[in-house]
Amino acid sequence: MRILLVSHSVLPYPGGSSVVVEKLAQNFSRDELIVLGGAPLFLRKQQERSAKGPVFIEFPNELSFLGRGAQYFKWIQRYQFKPLVRKIEQLIVEREIDYVIGVYPTDFFCHAACRAAKNLGLPFSSYFHNTYVENTNISNPRAQDIQDEIFAQSEYIFVISKGMQRFYQKKYHLG
Repeated sequence: MRILLVSHSVLPYPGGSSVVVEKLAQNFSRDELIVLGGAPLFLRKQQERSAKGPVFIEFPNELSFLGRGAQYFKWIQRYQFKPLVRKIEQLIVEREIDYVIGVYPTDFFCHAACRAAKNLGLPFSSYFHNTYVENTNISNPRAQDIQDEIFAQSEYIFVISKGMQRFYQKKYHLG
């Protein structure tokens, strides 16, 4: 089985989600896992990784000034959604992917992974490092629709903690 893990947060992006994705990926070989991650459009830093570990592929999607102010350019992402879905579909076909996992610390990558898997009829699971609708409903009025699509498409919904598992089970009646 070959898995495609799609996450905006991969090293060298700072933050806990990047570290979680990196640690998860270290448990797989090149033949088992490919990781598609976000990257700045300019001034990208290369991350040192094991030659035996998974392949990491970048999708440049973030505009900023010397690493600052990316939040002011978030609106550009709406024009990058279809290209990201096409990139994921291309990787699925070219790399003979059997399973897709979308990671949420950002809905953009997780939702695109969900949509690509759905379009190509592949099994999909999601991995939430944080709650989504509860944290973004005001800033993204489509958050509930996006989460509903991701939950409906997910064979499994992985979460980062027992507390989050209990919360999701109670609120969303998930098994």
